Amino acid sequence: MLFFYVLLNIFQLYFADLEVHKFYLSTTEIEYKKELKTFQIMTQLFIDDLELLLQQQEKSLRLFPDSNAKHSDSLLIINLKKEFQLIINGEPQEISYIGKEYKNDIVVCYLELYLDEIPSTIEIKNSMFFDLFDSQQNIIHYRNKTSRKSFLLHSKSPNLVINLTK
Repeated sequence: MLFFYVLLNIFQLYFADLEVHKFYLSTTEIEYKKELKTFQIMTQLFIDDLELLLQQQEKSLRLFPDSNAKHSDSLLIINLKKEFQLIINGEPQEISYIGKEYKNDIVVCYLELYLDEIPSTIEIKNSMFFDLFDSQQNIIHYRNKTSRKSFLLHSKSPNLVINLTK
C-alpha cells in the first residue's frame, strides 16, 4: 500500500509542472433542406470562449446565467454575422438568428437561411474565435437528403465551398 502512495505522489509531482493544454474547437451542423429552400444551422460554442469574446465588447457581461440576456444576444448576433457567413455569388446572405440554449458548458445557437432560388454552390465562412485563439478549429458538418460531409476550418483556411447540385 505504501508503494502505491509513493508511486501516486511521484506521478502527481511529475505532471504538476506540465501546463494544461486547452483545446479550442467549435462544431457547426448545417442541414440543407432543398424542398424548403433553407439551411438549418446549429453551432456549438464553449461558454467560456464565447464569454471571453463578448467581454471584449462588454467587460461586465456574463453568460450562464446571462447578466443581460438581450444584450448578450445582440452581441452574439453581431459576432455571428461577422464570423459565420453563408456566401452566394460573393455576397454574404442574411442569416436569421432563431435563438440559443445552454447545454452543460456549451452554448447552442440556432440559425436559418431562407433562399428564393437555389444556387449551384455556396461558400461557408466560419472564423469564429480565430482572433482569440491561434489553435482554434471549427468543424462543419454538412448534410442534405443524400449525403453528409465534414470539414475542418482553421485560421489559414476559414472558408469552404459546397456544390449543391450533387
